[in-house]
Amino acid sequence: MNGPVERWYFTRHAESEDNVLGRLSDDPEAPLSARGRDQAAALARTAAVLGPSQLWSSPMRRAQETAAPLAARLGLPVGTLEGLRERRLGAFTGRLRAELGDGPDRDALLAWHPGPPGGEGLHAAALRAAEALAGLPDAPCRLIISHAGVLRALIGAIDRSPTAERGRLKIANAAPLYRALPRGFMRILWDELRAELR
Repeated sequence: MNGPVERWYFTRHAESEDNVLGRLSDDPEAPLSARGRDQAAALARTAAVLGPSQLWSSPMRRAQETAAPLAARLGLPVGTLEGLRERRLGAFTGRLRAELGDGPDRDALLAWHPGPPGGEGLHAAALRAAEALAGLPDAPCRLIISHAGVLRALIGAIDRSPTAERGRLKIANAAPLYRALPRGFMRILWDELRAELR
């Protein structure tokens, strides 16, 4: 890679109460579980040594609750980006993952295009996340807190993995994924994702 490189840490929120139940949720007020609060505290200790100079989070409660201990530990504000919110799940909202099985409903949930009926596919989630991140001020190191669906889509697009595999990427709660990216990469990615719509 030529030119300045920026460090990015992409992190799924800590365990939520819906995660415990195995329930698909785009509820903005779903809170962390007791275990999730412990995970958020552990993330604050671990991520503090990574040296992020910026913290950015989804506006959803479970992401904000994950970000709060780290922000307090580092003395940094948490920037909120609407583009990092969980994707809209449409007809699958509130369903248990186990109910989807291995058939067409699961395929729709994991699809790059078009996604769940009445919901948002992985491409749409990656597109809005890349747009939000492309507008951030320069920084040597950022920590981003979002949601499993959005991060599967975004990391899959960053890594240029086959679109059919992106929905199956494993994203653990409160476990930062590191990527070293050239400055301006998110704008390039956003342009590439927009080009898919033409």
